[in-house]
Amino acid sequence: MVRKLCLQTLHYLAIKVGEEISPIAKPDGIRLGDNLPKTRSGKIMRRLLRTLAKGEEITSDISTLDNPAISEQLKEVMR
Repeated sequence: MVRKLCLQTLHYLAIKVGEEISPIAKPDGIRLGDNLPKTRSGKIMRRLLRTLAKGEEITSDISTLDNPAISEQLKEVMR
């Protein structure tokens, strides 16, 4: 199950990203999931996460993911 973090912790994580990386990199929101899609290259994963974050339908080939079912789990988390 997805671990529930308090709002204070999520706020702290967002602030740290802004401080350590760049204020422009500070996320608007943080969503937690049980797993992430794994591939040999992060390119497919980044494309998949970008598509889900925009609320778009997945049309790209995800057959190379270790666990293609993770895309459905991520859709639920993004809602």
